[in-house]
Amino acid sequence: MDLFNEGVDLPAIDTVMMLRQTVSRVLFLQQLGRGLRRAPDKDHLVVLDFIGNHKGFLNKPQALFDMGSGYAALADFARKARNGDLPLPPGCFATYDLAIIDFLARLQGRGPTSDYQALRESLGRRPTLAEFYRSGSSIPELRRLHGQWFALLQDQDDLDTQETRCLERQTEFLREVETTAMTRSFKAVLLESLLDHDGFRQPLSVDELAEHARTVFQRRRRFVPDLRTDLQDLDDAKAGQWLRYWRANPINAWIGGNRSGQSRAWFEIREGRFCPTFDVVGEDLDTFQSMVRELVDYRFAAYEPRLTKTSTGEEGSERAEVQSTEWARVLPFSRPTTSTPVRVELPYYPDLRIACGHFRRGRGDSEQRCSFADQGYGRLDPARDFVARAVGHSMDGGSRPIHDGDYLLLERIAPTQAGTLNGQVVAVERHDAGEDQYLLRRVIKTADGRYRLKANHPDYPEVEADEEMRPLAGLRAVLDAVDVLDHPSSS
Repeated sequence: MDLFNEGVDLPAIDTVMMLRQTVSRVLFLQQLGRGLRRAPDKDHLVVLDFIGNHKGFLNKPQALFDMGSGYAALADFARKARNGDLPLPPGCFATYDLAIIDFLARLQGRGPTSDYQALRESLGRRPTLAEFYRSGSSIPELRRLHGQWFALLQDQDDLDTQETRCLERQTEFLREVETTAMTRSFKAVLLESLLDHDGFRQPLSVDELAEHARTVFQRRRRFVPDLRTDLQDLDDAKAGQWLRYWRANPINAWIGGNRSGQSRAWFEIREGRFCPTFDVVGEDLDTFQSMVRELVDYRFAAYEPRLTKTSTGEEGSERAEVQSTEWARVLPFSRPTTSTPVRVELPYYPDLRIACGHFRRGRGDSEQRCSFADQGYGRLDPARDFVARAVGHSMDGGSRPIHDGDYLLLERIAPTQAGTLNGQVVAVERHDAGEDQYLLRRVIKTADGRYRLKANHPDYPEVEADEEMRPLAGLRAVLDAVDVLDHPSSS
């Protein structure tokens, strides 16, 4: 029944009947695409979809009409379908069974738990709080019923053991991050700059924290109008003025300078460094920081509607973000013990060869999809995570060798997170004579602040990073060949 899913090119097809169940939006669109080829005397395509199973159907309005995934969005879709107001090009129409329309229209108003379950089914994974917020679900109702976001996840059995332990130990701080009052975006900016540079593990000096905040604003330029007018030119802002401004605002707020009554100060200045007043045990740090980052992302998303839209804060900044260099964070990897693998689908770049030896040319514009058995690599996001192949033998050594032909699970992050890459394995991008080349190496930061690239195999010399090199993606895991179930290049 998978024979016609992809790769079939019969342009004259003008009718497609859907008789195969799938919960994948990507696969649904691939199937639909078999009928979208142009051909002489063909002026339309008829699609008859007979699959009404609950999970699969809820994905289709999102795939075809760019609708949201929550119950409220699906109910709105039903009203538009009933009234003939779906956003379709001229000459196109969609007809839904009336029972389905009535079913969708009744979905709204079931509460945050139902909204969460619908969004999870649509995404095929646990949603983030920012995604839950953007779906139109009620955050105040969520807190009224569950107290905070991670408590809802716990009620839904969607926290792993480490996350559950972090929630139990740090529930008050996590609630504070989720709900703390923000007249401006500064508290969230401070926390993001702290997370970008592992500040919960190794506290930063106040000067470093202030300077790192400037880089967050350079990345999130839509939030620059929050700054005092004379400091909005981030490149020309005087260091002394910037430091005093940052001390008087979010630093002062987080150390309790604005608190009243019995409210708690979550941070303090100790020997010139910005330190938490609570302890996070080492085994919890990575999970804790991941949970805090999820809340910070939500705070930015929830704050955005309050921003003043200006010519310098919207279009230009988004264009700059798209064109910025992509870096990658390397996450610790250990083989889990789960006995029931979950099928995961991510972008797969068969032509993007990550060299473990001499540079190899590769192209990142030939995206396919790769399905593999997820043995517990953590939450994966197709917008951030992707799969490529290793070539060569320069990383074939040490306690964790990477062999020629291994599948690499890689993750992109923002440029400002380079400080976390010391000692980690990254795919370095190099532009040479107009070609993109990629090299896999361990990043070593020297005492004078320079970066060197080191191979695992002793036969390959250590080299200093130069202007022609930049980190593209970080190694999240090496996938066992038996984990990879299928991908288009071999199926």
